[in-house]
Amino acid sequence: MPIEVRIAARIRHPDLPEPIAWGRTRRWAWWQIRPWLDGIPLDRFAASGERDRERTFEAIGQLLAILGSLHGAGWVHRDVSPRNLLWVSSERRLKLLDLGHAAPVGARGSLDPRRGGTLGYAAPEQLSGATASGAADQFSVAAVAVEQLSGRLPWPAVENGRRFAAWLAEH
Repeated sequence: MPIEVRIAARIRHPDLPEPIAWGRTRRWAWWQIRPWLDGIPLDRFAASGERDRERTFEAIGQLLAILGSLHGAGWVHRDVSPRNLLWVSSERRLKLLDLGHAAPVGARGSLDPRRGGTLGYAAPEQLSGATASGAADQFSVAAVAVEQLSGRLPWPAVENGRRFAAWLAEH
């Protein structure tokens, strides 16, 4: 069963869209259907240069509440980034998407950015194989907030991420 379905079975939160249906193909690949959400991914705001402090503060507050529910139920998202955050203007609500890299709190194992996670937003401990905790998601929230308010991440994401991943491979 996909991780998103397992989490949806344990957590009911209006800003964590849950699957309507799911199953497997004949070749055993998982599929799922989710409700349509008419919103704008936060990465589009950053790319367009649009800065809205009020919306950012509102969205970050909502994101922390969503993550509080997720962490309280024993899960860590592990890929909080603007591409996984959808602002639904008509509701003035933020939706947290893509739980495909979520892990139970306390799980060990590194998050390989080639298969998931987003360099520049992922906490260093995520890439080093440390135990999964809500602190890593909070690190990601801070990176999202800085980018939404300033238009830049607090560090050069991709290049530093590559260097960090190479360093980890050596140690």
